[in-house]
Formats: sequence, structure tokens, C-alpha cells
Amino acid sequence: MGNPTAFSCCNSQVYSTNVSDIKINAVISLTSNTYTTTLTAGVSYPIRVVAAGLTSIVGLFSYKGPGMIFTSSNFGSLVSWYSDTGSCPKIQTTITGGVAGTKVWSGTKTSTSTSTILATGTDGHVTETDVYYVLTPTTVTLRSSVLTPWGGSQTSTYSTSFTTLTGADGIKTVETVYYVETPIVNVLSTTIQPWSGSETSTYSTSFTTFTGSDGKETVETVYYVETPIVNVVSTTVQPWSGSETSTYLTSLATSTGEDGKETVETVYYVETPIVNVVSTTVQPWSGSETSTYSTSSLLTTMARKRWKLYTTWRLRS
Repeated sequence: MGNPTAFSCCNSQVYSTNVSDIKINAVISLTSNTYTTTLTAGVSYPIRVVAAGLTSIVGLFSYKGPGMIFTSSNFGSLVSWYSDTGSCPKIQTTITGGVAGTKVWSGTKTSTSTSTILATGTDGHVTETDVYYVLTPTTVTLRSSVLTPWGGSQTSTYSTSFTTLTGADGIKTVETVYYVETPIVNVLSTTIQPWSGSETSTYSTSFTTFTGSDGKETVETVYYVETPIVNVVSTTVQPWSGSETSTYLTSLATSTGEDGKETVETVYYVETPIVNVVSTTVQPWSGSETSTYSTSSLLTTMARKRWKLYTTWRLRS
């Protein structure tokens, strides 16, 4: 079988009488032998039969082609008979390839699988077609292209867009753009310094943006506020035996009032002299001796926080 084992195509009259490469040998049909080979679609293969007492080639051979589940003795579409003087043309068969299907492939390497299909053309010849399935990795690139302020309290993806592009390696890449709304957390930081004015005013504001441990961007706003400080004088008076008034101690305290304003309270400790005054009251006394039978003292506060001591004398004469 085949050229030139059988004979050269269209040259069956030229052959060797010594046949050494016999593919199938059968004697009186007592044995059943098979021969398997690979044939190229669209090509004619010469078959040389050496037999004695052969009445019918059809009764001698059967054929099973690719994809066939049964053997056939009908060589009508497989074998053509040519005379020694006739031509032996090549059977022209056009095999049209195409893309069988496309699906998403999440792997990291290109994978190829092959399947074989058989089809009978309009010329009656069986054509074997190989279909190649190529799985190409799709590279997904995540990009965030638009950042806008978002006053909501939760993070949400409000839009997604897709773009397919071909890279330098010829592989198609699906680019996905996610538009994400991320809450901006405002942090209020207030710095207070002394202000002698009479009104509260914000004289400066600064902003700082930073990323916290949760990955969210935070806008920190610092307001510089001028707040009037109200001075309250509180005087504590205690006995003082000196002859002059003096302030011997001062203390400061800051407190926040009901209006939310901070107030600096100043306490002055003042020493004021105490003046002792003797007041004598005389009344008739019928006794025979002079005696002091009672004494009382009265402590009063005079102007300029001075203390006066009143003493009453009762005399007996």
C-alpha cells in the first residue's frame, strides 16, 4: 500500500515482481489481519493486490476510517479504479478552519486542546478537520481613575467600566475601572490661646488630609478661635495685725461658664490692718467700790476693709 511500495501513482504497469513489504496477508480467509496507518486527507494512495483465484476485491477488504464505529465494505467513495493508461489525479480538498468558540479563561498560562471532526464534502469524500481550542489568560487590571468628595457614611462602588486592549505580547487584557465612593471623616481640633478682645471670632482655619490605619482618607480641620477672657476678682479677707494694707498672695484659675466661654478667675489675698477702739460707757453706780464687772468686744468692718474692735467698759463708783 502506498507510493512507491505498491507502485508509483498512475504507473501500475511498472512494478517489481518481488513483493517484500506486504501489509496484509490472508490465506483462504482463515485468518483476519488488520493494518492501521495515517492517511492525509485529499491524497490518493495506490493499493497493490497480489492474489490467486481472486473473484472480488470488495469481498476481500473492509475499511474503517477515523471516527467510524463500524467497518465498511463499500469503497465507492474511498477507492477509485484507474486503468493503466488513465490518469491518477490528486483529490483536492479544501479544509476551512475557524474559531469554534470563545470563553473566559482565568488561568495564568495559555492552554491548547484539539478535537477532530469528520465531514463529507459535496464531492463525496470524507474530510477530517482538526479544531484547536486555545485558552488565553485574561489579565484583569484594577485602576481607580476618579476621586471626588463623598459625604456619605459608607463606602460604595457606584460605577464600573470595562475596556479591552491588546498588549505588546498580543494578549488581550480586560481593564476594569471601579468608581468607589469613600466617606471622608472630619476631625475637629481646636487650639485656644489668650485673646483680649471683646468678641469671639475664628481668625484662621487649616486643613490636612491623611490616611488612617483603616486605609480611609481623613480631612483634619483646625479652627483657630479667639475667645474673650473675662476676669473676675474674688477677694478673701482674713485678720491682719499689721499697720498697712498689702496683697500678699494671688492665685489664678480657669473655668468654663454656662455660655461655653472660658473664664480666668483671679483670687487676691489682701492683708488689712485691724484697729482696736476702746469705747467706755458710764452709768450710775450705787456701790461703795469701783470694779470692772464685765467686758465685751465687737469686731466690725470699716471702709477699705479695715477691722475695728469695739470694747465696752462698765464702771462702778
